[in-house]
Amino acid sequence: MRRLGAAVGLMVASSMLALPGSAGAAESSIDRAGLTVDEIAAQLRHDPVLVQTVMGGGDTQGAHERLTELASELDYPVYVVIGLQPAGSPRNRPGEDLAARLHQRLGEGLYVIHLADDIGEVATWLDRYDQFEMSAADYAASKRFYTRRPEDNKSIEPTLEAELTLRVAAAKGLKPSDAVLDDIAETASAHDAQLDPEVVSEGWDSETALGKRRVVTVATGLFVLLSGLVVAIWLLRRRPSERRPDGRPSRTDAIEKTRAGAQQLADQLERALDTTTSRLDDPLVESALLARDQIRRLLGSDDIADVAGVQVLAQTGLRNLARVADRRLRPYRACFANPLHGEAQTTSPLANSTLEVPLCADCARSEHPDVLTVRGLFRTHPYYDRDDVWARTGFGSLVDDLPHQVDAGAAR
Repeated sequence: MRRLGAAVGLMVASSMLALPGSAGAAESSIDRAGLTVDEIAAQLRHDPVLVQTVMGGGDTQGAHERLTELASELDYPVYVVIGLQPAGSPRNRPGEDLAARLHQRLGEGLYVIHLADDIGEVATWLDRYDQFEMSAADYAASKRFYTRRPEDNKSIEPTLEAELTLRVAAAKGLKPSDAVLDDIAETASAHDAQLDPEVVSEGWDSETALGKRRVVTVATGLFVLLSGLVVAIWLLRRRPSERRPDGRPSRTDAIEKTRAGAQQLADQLERALDTTTSRLDDPLVESALLARDQIRRLLGSDDIADVAGVQVLAQTGLRNLARVADRRLRPYRACFANPLHGEAQTTSPLANSTLEVPLCADCARSEHPDVLTVRGLFRTHPYYDRDDVWARTGFGSLVDDLPHQVDAGAAR
């Protein structure tokens, strides 16, 4: 849900390479590009908050002090990294990769990672909060926070993203008060007033922002690209086992089982469209036709989210065809937690979060619902931690036009 305002921070501070508190203009060893994971881990053992000046938004020392104070208020280890991607980062989800590698070196704790050209990563290895609980709480707080931001400028500094996460972690029930969110929003607005109007007005994905970001990141871009390629080749060469040692089906088996169910639903939709007598220009029929087109594109995917999405698209198309004859029927909405559970039966908070979403009856009752997980580089994580059409729409449970959303996502 949240994209980093990384380019803004890079633009503002690209020429200010110094550690928090230092007055020198020379580049410090911690501020340089291409730090290794071991170098980052060594710095975090000394100081659990690392903010490189290039990502400090013009107030690196102030951000470091605020984050250090927030981290010290928690009674478990907290590690914050805000900076350029380390040497050897994979192309996909480098923040998740860094969190996993730091966990191997530093142990349990809450890891808040914000890297240039990546979405933020909040990873949890704690007994009191699991990854799902923290992610859901962070998502809910983010949703509340962004209602306080201007419609034409939703991005904020990565230092403020990290501050929001730590305030969520410190809040009772992982639910920060409105006053806390107002305070962060006020700080973000003050930052907006100091930024280049061209970047603020066009957003950090604009050509202007990208061009200015390249001034800082071009030196490391080729290295990261080649490193990501090596990791990708290594992953592709790996052959997943047919079955886990404990006898349970492997993830590959689960995908194929899901695909078989998706194929059956897709065939039903094909037959229904072939035999429909409704006008093809009816919006509901057009939506069903678009769902069919996207199903044909996605059915062969090896991503469990895509294959689950095919099932939802087919169910959506079939329901829309039925609604042509009976407009009283409600649109199909899958269970937000796991679309493979079928249609949502109620709207309820997800586990211990304040986020109310459409859920099946089992997930609405459960404190630990069976959330659909997707594969990361080193571990699986809830599908909604990604930044794709399935996460943004909750597999259509949060929107009325899933086939159009999926089509728009494919065209990006």
